[in-house]
Amino acid sequence: MSRSILSGEKTEMLTHKEEQIYLTICRDGIFDSKELAKKFNISSTTLKRHLMNIYGKLCVSSRTELVYYYYTKGKDNV
Repeated sequence: MSRSILSGEKTEMLTHKEEQIYLTICRDGIFDSKELAKKFNISSTTLKRHLMNIYGKLCVSSRTELVYYYYTKGKDNV
């Protein structure tokens, strides 16, 4: 199931896996790629692809910006 995440004036849909990764980074504070990949049982390449998709959909370019987005715009939309 996908959820809407408000990003400026456009709404993008995160896949279920993207949403899980997004929330794990933002809520649990897990930033380490190896730890994230292990947690979700995916390769580092797959994790990188998911992160790039998340960044593109939310118009951010780093994990730090992702957390900032979560606390300023996205927290109530998840």
